[in-house]
Amino acid sequence: MAAHRARASASNDLIQGLGWRSHVTEGSQMKKAVVATVVAGTLAIAPAAAQADEDFFVVDTTSDSGALTACTGAAGDCSLRGAFTNADDADATDADTIVFDATIFDGVETVPGEATIVLASGLASDENLILGTSCSSTSPCAGIDGPFGENAIGVNDGSFSMNGVAIFGTTGGGAGLFKGTAGDSLSLVNNYFGLKLDGTASGNERGVTLSSGNAQIGGVGSAPNYFAANLTGLQVFTADNVTVQGNVFGVRPNGVVEANTASDIDLASNALNDGPQNITIGATPNDSTPACDDGCNVIAAAGGFTSRGIEFTTQGSDAASGNVTIQGNHIGLDAAGTASTGTGILVAVASGDGVTVEGNHLAGGALGVTAGSAAEGVAIKDNSIGTNSAETAVVDGSQASSIFLNSFSADPALVQGNLVAQDPVNTQEAITIGNAGATIDENQIGIEGVANSGGGIGVSLTGNGHLVEENTIVETSGDAIVLRNAVGNTIAANTIGIGDDGIAGEGIEIAGPPSTSLSNVIGGETVARANTFDGVTGDAIRLVGDTQDQNRIQVNLGSSDGLFVDLEGDDGEGNGATGPNAGIEAPKVKKVKKEEVSGEGVPGGEVWVYRSRSDKKEVPSGLKKFLGTKNVKNDGTWKFKPDKKIKGKHVITALQADDIGNSSELSKGKQPK
Repeated sequence: MAAHRARASASNDLIQGLGWRSHVTEGSQMKKAVVATVVAGTLAIAPAAAQADEDFFVVDTTSDSGALTACTGAAGDCSLRGAFTNADDADATDADTIVFDATIFDGVETVPGEATIVLASGLASDENLILGTSCSSTSPCAGIDGPFGENAIGVNDGSFSMNGVAIFGTTGGGAGLFKGTAGDSLSLVNNYFGLKLDGTASGNERGVTLSSGNAQIGGVGSAPNYFAANLTGLQVFTADNVTVQGNVFGVRPNGVVEANTASDIDLASNALNDGPQNITIGATPNDSTPACDDGCNVIAAAGGFTSRGIEFTTQGSDAASGNVTIQGNHIGLDAAGTASTGTGILVAVASGDGVTVEGNHLAGGALGVTAGSAAEGVAIKDNSIGTNSAETAVVDGSQASSIFLNSFSADPALVQGNLVAQDPVNTQEAITIGNAGATIDENQIGIEGVANSGGGIGVSLTGNGHLVEENTIVETSGDAIVLRNAVGNTIAANTIGIGDDGIAGEGIEIAGPPSTSLSNVIGGETVARANTFDGVTGDAIRLVGDTQDQNRIQVNLGSSDGLFVDLEGDDGEGNGATGPNAGIEAPKVKKVKKEEVSGEGVPGGEVWVYRSRSDKKEVPSGLKKFLGTKNVKNDGTWKFKPDKKIKGKHVITALQADDIGNSSELSKGKQPK
């Protein structure tokens, strides 16, 4: 192994500038064991138990000459390639350090390229290596202009730490930094990938590619890594145990958007369905401030419709990636949380097992969060989509759906506690759910007082076995909830419209042919599970066409401008033989007394009795109170005794359901005599 004989004074100055503790031995040889940690955005080196020879190299030339490998301490005799050559001694027990002479690599290029090394070919290391610089703790000082068709730096073995380096211009299939070999660690802070030292763009094919795990990309309280102007910013390829915190993707240090055109972060699996496992992107959200801080990543998602902020890609067919948490980030939103940057798809989960998207602020983009049917157990929780990070105003809602999922039937999706605001101009569905078994729970769709912010449709549902409950939906330009080709879904305990912040279309619609929707349940068996309607311009509940059968309408309350329940067939007013729910008609309320309501209905069916908000002799547009249910006798008659006496001005109405679950419209209102 070539000994490094550095100038003692220069080395000591560099060590002191880095805050590193060391000593210079007799003959100016530096021998110490080191452990790399991240402290306030700089690499700090602390002594460890002596192992083997750990050497210290000072790069003092921008030349890439392979002849400058002496590294004796004489001026200009230690190129970066020479330092890599000397450090690459195949000794797996040591950890060598390479720093840059701060008088040359000062991060300032009054003459373009004066602090940048232009590589003719890639550098490789099989050594435990620390690569750092001493001129600044907040921005890179040394530039590396990468080669064509190769990785600028390829770490094939050993642990690697890098601080204060800008790697750019690596095109033709290469990465700025490639890290291979499982089991060895990687630490990156305060670097640029795809930007020159002055912050201007010169992208790599990929900024960083990881095919091994145990990586810390950025950190809480560290100077960020910037990934911009690349095709892909960060690719995690089959790597496990990776944490990505406090970085900036798709934005320059001056705040100007400079997109990674394909994706900011790509979690990639191979053809054998070996995907990244145990990945954390971001940190626990800091709700005390709207700014992106405390481990939050800024992920611009700014490359246009075909680009992705965070994407999961796979060459196989199964849910390859697993246990991935995306939390507390600004995705498609700037660092301050006040302006949109997103123009692509913000988060695209093509496949994965146990992916959680939680506590993020997302804005802009063609789509917010998407997940395919191979995404098992995906959870989208407590995010804001389409608002500023303070959640007080619409910034830039999605042009299509904010959340678009095909739930995996064996391990279905959860959409819970999100605030969703659509673009008021491009009013598409706010939440679109397909396939099977998803739970859409406790979400706020639309912002009160912001017209059309609930989307053209609040929730659009296809498939079977979904549960839509306890959501609040306001300010839609169309329907609040629409079911198409939907079977066995439950829609209960939702608040649909609030006063003037209402619904411009129907409250809940089961759409007509060619759609066929069967055996859905609207409302609950108790008042606590009732859907409540207010400010609905159309019907509260509307079913269209004779292919929508066995849909059960249970307890629902509130008001609408149209009919409260409308079964729209082809036979004019009311239902009909070709209408929905097998043409079932409303029951007849024959007599209303203070202590009893009686009438006629479908033998063997059930009658649901209400106090109406409408006048007598009208088909109700609103329901004020649920009174109870009563079975219809075989002779087609029924009698219902309420818990409390019916007062003289109360208007009573009822709907009925047959024994296979077809529910009717409401009867005309009747007052007691």
